[in-house]
Amino acid sequence: MLKDCTTGTSYYIKCTTKHDIALFSSAALCIQMIQLMKFYQYQSFGKSFSRALYVQDAPRIPLACIHAYCLLPYEYHMLIQQKSHLGIVTFVRQCNEAITRYYNLLFKHTGRIFDKELTCLEIPLLSTEQVKNSIHELPFYALPPSIPYSWKQYPWSSRHEPIQIAGE
Repeated sequence: MLKDCTTGTSYYIKCTTKHDIALFSSAALCIQMIQLMKFYQYQSFGKSFSRALYVQDAPRIPLACIHAYCLLPYEYHMLIQQKSHLGIVTFVRQCNEAITRYYNLLFKHTGRIFDKELTCLEIPLLSTEQVKNSIHELPFYALPPSIPYSWKQYPWSSRHEPIQIAGE
């Protein structure tokens, strides 16, 4: 389904971790994922994420624009608009591969951490604001009561830290 995405169209993406990995229950992993999303929304031309933090190069081509996201312990949700051909495919693959490498190094783990299947739904233009609000409200429905945040103050969503694409 991801390969059928058309440029300029928005999509809802849900990616789930394997059943035993609460990937985004760690603040460090949430921060890392947000940094990866900021970096990989542009075409990287082969530069690695860690090197790009130090090297300023020419303006990069946007692959995707992230309108909303929410990182929950066992999954993440995004509303993304594709900006270039195969932009969402490239963006999701690079983010998932990078956070997997980071997790595997941090916890001495091997193998994949995400399920092979992910949800990808095309969102009509008139429904994007409704889907965006639904993504921001996910912590209210998905988080256990033991989490110390009110869903409105949940720090790992675009409600509090939106990701902007240059020029928008």
